[in-house]
Amino acid sequence: VNWQLTENISWLTTSISSGATSATPIAVVVTVDRTGLAPGQYTENIEFTSDGGDITVPVTMVVPGPTPLLAVNPTSLDFETNATQLLFTIRNSGTGTLTWDISESISWLTLDVTSGTTTNETETITATIDRTGLAPDDYTDIIAVTSNGGAANITVDMTVAPAQLVVVPTTLNFGKFATDK
Repeated sequence: VNWQLTENISWLTTSISSGATSATPIAVVVTVDRTGLAPGQYTENIEFTSDGGDITVPVTMVVPGPTPLLAVNPTSLDFETNATQLLFTIRNSGTGTLTWDISESISWLTLDVTSGTTTNETETITATIDRTGLAPDDYTDIIAVTSNGGAANITVDMTVAPAQLVVVPTTLNFGKFATDK
């Protein structure tokens, strides 16, 4: 059987374009090149014509779109007993545009930014806590970050220490003549 293939597809190449065969099959290697193509699905046909009949082989290829990937650092904030502000970052470690949102319902925490978009820059978010009116205890909660490139949780820990009596100065010396200090 004498055969020939016809294709006029800019993103496709074939190892051979014609031949003759009897009982031994001939492999035709088809290669695609996605370089420079817009995201989407591409469908074309390769036409085989021969003295033994014609065959159309559909060829489908997908060029994936940008894939954003959420990266959060650090994934825990520990304010201990004295810190009132800590920072964390959000960045896109993938491609395209990352759209993100932060949700939290922590009464003692405020964030300076709660949503945004990023391509390759790093967003720095300031977390501020207020211990006013809280009972002495250890507090733990979660900041949830959602995006079109995944989700992450940031654990937030803080301690409200019990009140302590502080006397300054710690010693008094009246000497020979002083009557009050």
